Amino acid sequence: MNAAKEIGLIVLSIVIFIVAFMGLQRVDKFLRIKAMDDCAKSYRYEATIDGGNAKVSYVMADEYQVCLKEKGI
Repeated sequence: MNAAKEIGLIVLSIVIFIVAFMGLQRVDKFLRIKAMDDCAKSYRYEATIDGGNAKVSYVMADEYQVCLKEKGI
């Protein structure tokens, strides 16, 4: 019976490790997307077109790439 408990603890440990690893993967992905969004919002300009009827936002590509590089992406 003692061996069964040890095997159970090993399986439980493996499951906890896998869940923790998957959780960290999701957090990392979220932080990457958040950093990309922050850079895109920080380095953009708006242009009014069509006689003032529409606004278009453009990302400043060079500054956006520098921002991403600074954030490690």
